Amino acid sequence: ACTARNIVAARCGFWRATGATPGACHIAGFFQSGLFVSSDNGTTFSPVSSFSSFVYAWANNDLGHLLAATNSGIYRSTDNGVTFTSVTASGDYKGIVMISDGTLIALKGNNVFRSIDNGATWTELSESFQDAYSIAKLDGNKVGLVSDKNIYVSSDGGITWTS
Repeated sequence: ACTARNIVAARCGFWRATGATPGACHIAGFFQSGLFVSSDNGTTFSPVSSFSSFVYAWANNDLGHLLAATNSGIYRSTDNGVTFTSVTASGDYKGIVMISDGTLIALKGNNVFRSIDNGATWTELSESFQDAYSIAKLDGNKVGLVSDKNIYVSSDGGITWTS
């Protein structure tokens, strides 16, 4: 049974990503038209003000922070999805993952970004990937990245990659 205080969703009815977070049952991203929050386990939703980005993926951490990879940057909520603030420069971020040591790794275009402080600051990693379109947590600190040309794996939190 769901005992969540909040469920975060975006309008349009197409599920893009799900995940659990402390104090919440589901985090759901739909196609577009903004984010909505529910305090009654998804029976009704209210819009989250000033959030109208396309959500590609979610990540959450042990502090209850939610991070959304969107077509206009990465946004973070520290209050279970009630409010979000931008934590990156604008850009089309296709994915975000949190690995076991708490490091966040995000994909923007052909470039990978890394945060070791819960998304407060981001560093662009040196390697670039032609036609990259997806990133995923694999196991422990391993991360996978998919491009039109290859599949890459990092075992050290995104610092180095092998194909």
